Amino acid sequence: MSDYLDFLLRSKLIDEHKVHDLLRKVDDRLRKFEEEYTNKKKSEVDVEGLSEYELIYLMCSITEFKLKHLNNDYFWKNPYTLNYFDNFITSLKIGNFSYLWESRPTDKQPGNGILYGMTEKLKALRHWEIQQAFNNNKELAENSMLLWKQKRDGKAIDTGDEEVNRFLNGHNLLLALEVARRRIKGDHYKDLPIISWVNSVINNPCKFDQDIFNKMKN
Repeated sequence: MSDYLDFLLRSKLIDEHKVHDLLRKVDDRLRKFEEEYTNKKKSEVDVEGLSEYELIYLMCSITEFKLKHLNNDYFWKNPYTLNYFDNFITSLKIGNFSYLWESRPTDKQPGNGILYGMTEKLKALRHWEIQQAFNNNKELAENSMLLWKQKRDGKAIDTGDEEVNRFLNGHNLLLALEVARRRIKGDHYKDLPIISWVNSVINNPCKFDQDIFNKMKN
């Protein structure tokens, strides 16, 4: 059993009889990824329909599999900074949207990575840019309840606005990655707050569950 599944059971975040359902939903996707990655293909993983716990388990499993290939040509190592760069970036697909997840492991953050594609231009947003987007775009804040719903059912968010949909679906993936990174052994910063968690979402009248990520990462 993986460390993350063991953690979920010990923390009583899921019942033991639900572990089989979690594995059933995730393992086929994981095996497909492993086959594509082993063959040095840029893999695409469809994550629609996965709850937050299932998604984080999948992300942890993918990261751990990639780390086994760290010293092969699956990664490029910068000879000056000694940082690793993913040669075979993984695409995460939900609904009509795809996001690129690049692993960037470091000695202190082996699960470190970057997510591209929250905006139409394929770029990685800084945390202050995400905060600014919620502050400046009323429609993002008004639809933030859909983020919580997606964490339960895993269905793609659809507000009728493609730009908003792309941002919100990507935001949930980024939050899951923030948690998954902290679950990888050797992370020196696992106790730091998840800085991409946006105050304007927490304070929204939709009564977001503010404790969910603390429960997942502790």
